[in-house]
Amino acid sequence: MTFLKYFRKRLLALIPVLLGISLIAFTLGVLSPSDPVDHMFADDETVTQELKDQVRRDLGLDKPLLLQYGDWLGRVLHGDLGESYLDRSDILGQILYRLPVTVQLAVSSLALTAFWGIVLGLVRVRFKGGWIDSLLGAAMVCLISLPGFWLAILLIYWLAETLRLLPTSGMGSFAQLVMPTIVLSCGSIGRISRMMRSSLGGELGKSYVVTARSMGASQNRVVFYEALPNALNAIVVLLGSHLGSVLGGATIVEKIFAIPGLGSYAIEAIGGRDYPVIQGYVLFTGTVYVIVNFLIDLICFFINPKTRLGGYTQ
Repeated sequence: MTFLKYFRKRLLALIPVLLGISLIAFTLGVLSPSDPVDHMFADDETVTQELKDQVRRDLGLDKPLLLQYGDWLGRVLHGDLGESYLDRSDILGQILYRLPVTVQLAVSSLALTAFWGIVLGLVRVRFKGGWIDSLLGAAMVCLISLPGFWLAILLIYWLAETLRLLPTSGMGSFAQLVMPTIVLSCGSIGRISRMMRSSLGGELGKSYVVTARSMGASQNRVVFYEALPNALNAIVVLLGSHLGSVLGGATIVEKIFAIPGLGSYAIEAIGGRDYPVIQGYVLFTGTVYVIVNFLIDLICFFINPKTRLGGYTQ
């Protein structure tokens, strides 16, 4: 299968997915438990019902749902995610303003996850079946099982409040980035390590590895030049999923550490029942997640021989 054919196939597959995301995002707003207009004027008892009805007509909320969805999707396709009900700010502008903060957090988390996940996986393969493998396996299970909010509170108490080594909140310096990065990375490090052990261990038992060893290849060459490239496909997919989820908004982490990123923006919108912001957030982050996975598919095309030879494309 040529790259162009594969690219076209995966690109066409994005269309129904993106339409589905837009439908979900729109539905989250129209199926909200309260009237957004009533919430806009909740603190103003002087507002009449006639004024509320006029605002509802101005916002298009009196139209049938299908027409509302069509109008909203048309604006979205032109790059307009609407305005916030609370402060009338441009939603896309606010998302793009907060995006660099979340990108910085996502990149640092991805680097930490990739390094320690792969290194610990290689160590487990090297000592497979021994006490080091068992000890690291138990540690990885603990990392995967740790609730993120609990780990964040523990790190704040230990590193910030007790040892006074790191600031508790904010973003802008390396020190402020350390604890959020650790919290976001721990679970994924455990998953990457387990996948590396499983994937690389499976490759080391295949016939081409046995052949390389019989021809006198060293252990390092067998692992790093023969088996590891073939084992990286599953690792790349997991890393892509991790990156997409963080770019989609590390909501809990950003809220705990007072980071002004996409996740905290969504929390503020939910608390204020700002439904256009929620719709824009879900649409934007869902689209980012899909695009990241699309790019991961393209990377896997080059590192997975089965794809290039016309095999499965997963």
